[in-house]
Amino acid sequence: MQSRRRQILSEIGFEDEVNASLWFDKFMPDDEGVDKAKQKLVSEITKVKVPEIYKSKFEQWKMMLKGVGAKTKVLRVDQRMIIGLGGESVLETSIKLHRVYGVPFIPGSALKGLAASYAHRHLSSGWKRGEKLHNLVFGSQDFAGLVKFYDAMLIPNGDRLPLHKEIMTVHHSEYYGDSGKPPADWDDPVPILFVSASGSYLVALSCEKGLEKVLDRVFEILALAFEEEGIGAKTSSGYGRGRFEKSEDEVNIEKENIEVEKFISRVSALRSNEVAGQIYNFYLEWKNSPLSDESRRKMAQAIIEKIRSAGREKKSQDKQWYMELLSYLTK
Repeated sequence: MQSRRRQILSEIGFEDEVNASLWFDKFMPDDEGVDKAKQKLVSEITKVKVPEIYKSKFEQWKMMLKGVGAKTKVLRVDQRMIIGLGGESVLETSIKLHRVYGVPFIPGSALKGLAASYAHRHLSSGWKRGEKLHNLVFGSQDFAGLVKFYDAMLIPNGDRLPLHKEIMTVHHSEYYGDSGKPPADWDDPVPILFVSASGSYLVALSCEKGLEKVLDRVFEILALAFEEEGIGAKTSSGYGRGRFEKSEDEVNIEKENIEVEKFISRVSALRSNEVAGQIYNFYLEWKNSPLSDESRRKMAQAIIEKIRSAGREKKSQDKQWYMELLSYLTK
């Protein structure tokens, strides 16, 4: 039975629509020798397509996250990332791939571990392991923690999976082995194949309603951890680094803040003898501004402060536009 099963498996040829996880774990014929089989396997994995079913499932995944009130951000891996390098594999190395869809992903447990480790080592008092803030956010033996970390799933982009063939070379294998033989210039280098991943991933966090500000802080911690340290294996060599892309809302807020700062700078730059002739134009600009209520409050405050600093408050207090500004700030 076993030999028959092996024979059937040996007759299966590679296609770029295979499940990358299954193929990587199970299909490595060694008819031409182990080394050539490993090279062939790694080369095949880098040619696998993104499953069509995964694209639709990913959209369902986003809807589910929205339904539970999770906050999401897009993580873009700067270069390459290796999650699960030391896992079980037909090679000496491995990589974390989704069992069902075969795509690379970042387990929620890895994200939680990265954030908790960074907080413990780099943040101020209260964030050390065992202290109040750390235990509340990340949990302890008796408490699961306020924040739930979801698996960061690959964002489908392009036809092929973002998997790449890599080689690391051990120059002194006997020295690093059990023999403890001292390294020498004549030692034979041993190349080891492994697979890395790139791409963008949807990172999601959730918590109980009313505690959403906690999520913002955890995302800040994750952003620092990804930028400064990285996740997974070989981070000392630059692997695993990444950055959160700004959402459309965040980009719009930044643009609005810049616009408000420019407005305030122009108002502040007015000389005292220019205020009487020009300040009304700034009022009209404020009145017709489509910006948010918070931004318009800052603009109104800047106009009033300039009028006061120029000594024109008494002359302006009976004017309708000035009273409108005051009323807007007090409502």
